Amino acid sequence: MPAHDYRSQEAALDKAIRLAQGGSRSSRSIELPCDGTVRSTIREILSLPEGAPVDATAEELRLFGKVHCLMSTHNPKWLSSSQATFPPEMRGGGAAEAQRLVSRLPNRATMDEPDGPMAAHNLLVKTVHDCIPRSDRDKYPWLLHLTNTSEVEWADGVTELVPAMGPAGWYALRVCQDDIYRTVNETQGVVVLKHWLYTRKYLAAVSATDRQRRIQASIAALPWRHLESHADERNGSLFSRLLLHIALNRFLWVELGIDLLTNESAGLQGDLLQVLAESGHASIGELIRQFQSPAGIDHLAMANHALRHVLTGSRRKLGVGLASTIDAQAEAIVASCRLHEFTGDTVNDNLADDLMATKTVAWLILAIAALREVTVLNQDPSVHSKRVRVMSQRTSLETHGVDMVRLRKAVSSLLVSGQAWRLSVARWKKQVQFAQSIRLLCRETLYDTFKPASIDVWQRIFAMCGIDQVLATHAASASVDSQFA
Repeated sequence: MPAHDYRSQEAALDKAIRLAQGGSRSSRSIELPCDGTVRSTIREILSLPEGAPVDATAEELRLFGKVHCLMSTHNPKWLSSSQATFPPEMRGGGAAEAQRLVSRLPNRATMDEPDGPMAAHNLLVKTVHDCIPRSDRDKYPWLLHLTNTSEVEWADGVTELVPAMGPAGWYALRVCQDDIYRTVNETQGVVVLKHWLYTRKYLAAVSATDRQRRIQASIAALPWRHLESHADERNGSLFSRLLLHIALNRFLWVELGIDLLTNESAGLQGDLLQVLAESGHASIGELIRQFQSPAGIDHLAMANHALRHVLTGSRRKLGVGLASTIDAQAEAIVASCRLHEFTGDTVNDNLADDLMATKTVAWLILAIAALREVTVLNQDPSVHSKRVRVMSQRTSLETHGVDMVRLRKAVSSLLVSGQAWRLSVARWKKQVQFAQSIRLLCRETLYDTFKPASIDVWQRIFAMCGIDQVLATHAASASVDSQFA
């Protein structure tokens, strides 16, 4: 392993630590964690087994000890708050921690929010990035460059959005994820008409097991799945590896969080479909036609009719006040298609395809949530309440952020499974189960590909995806990391 001169980085860290500790000028105020804690934290970020050797020089271990000290001074729970680690045992399912930073959306908060989870994440990323030696920056000029990984294009007038900082290598994860989903769509065959897709004949002919087997084989054949590390390849400095793994860990936590949101929404969707099926309705489209007039759809009358059995056992009623709140939230769900932060989201296609059906499904989902007084996990880590009411007259209107993501997914899943065309609980269950299995397969593929990869393999995947060329092309007009200067 080549030796690096970390004197300037160490001096900068000493200054930052003393400032964080109240401005003491004495270096004796800096108490570093023990060697065992430093090594254990590195293993957690790199997902190494307990007790595994840590590939780092004494200077790198000492410097990371100061990174640890700085982060702990700002927030003793910085590892979980920043989602810097991704334990291997969590690969197969979600966790309570996944509700933090669950959305790829940037936080709508003040840019200088001192204690928010995004602030902890960004501080860690910038601190680790500042420790990367010049030789690595020269060898991997774009892979390690800092950028906004919030998956939305930065725009004027959106200053309330706090970016999620990360290396540009994050884009390799995104491109490979897109590659996986493209492969899934291609493996399932040509695009078919919606009405044929949701027939019993099609569902019987193509079992989920067969589709899964074909998809796994297609994903295994993707070219970036076969770039192995060579003996003569460099593995980069400790800090280059940490930066890339922090990006990977957060990416995977986000995916776990999406599963958590999906599971929360699935219960509400299933509840609604069961009620509609037991009431003898053929489809949500039938309800639309029944309550549609030249003046529009009478959603209140429709909900009172479709959910009459729920109303019988509920202590709440669908009055004018609650109906007004539900209608405003349903309109906000429809309007979210035009929000800058959801640009490019595939859910937009499902919602925008039939706005009348979208608002109707939103109305029914929100109405049954209000009548059943359904609660979901609270996504705001600054609020002590673990669960919050989905819909009531006191519910604040959700127009953005993670809660809007959940509402959009709840509506989208019912639309994409064809419930507006023909009601089928079984078809919806198959669609939900299949989507979950694909998301799990995607997480495992990314984990298996990038976790053991050397930094040179990351670079080769990065180049194979053409990301370095794209970033270099735009470098002349605007620096990739100019937002974080």
